[in-house]
Amino acid sequence: METVTIFSGKSISWKYFLLDIYSDQYVYTEPPVIAIPDKTAAAGRNPSRYKATGNAIEVREWAKNIAAEDLEKICLRKTGKGDLNC
Repeated sequence: METVTIFSGKSISWKYFLLDIYSDQYVYTEPPVIAIPDKTAAAGRNPSRYKATGNAIEVREWAKNIAAEDLEKICLRKTGKGDLNC
């Protein structure tokens, strides 16, 4: 784990997380606002289901914006067939 010292003299630890998700799954790059939308028509039922307001992007499109030099290959764990690298 990497420790970084910031200006106030306090040190913080960085934690890395690994997620296994599908490439066609959608993610939000900014936290969305989740709310029940306002009624749009004069007649009919009131909306009752929550909707996220924000732009979701497909994971494969988001991954295209990551430069290869920003990625680091790591060994996750030892397996019976050798190291599990990611």
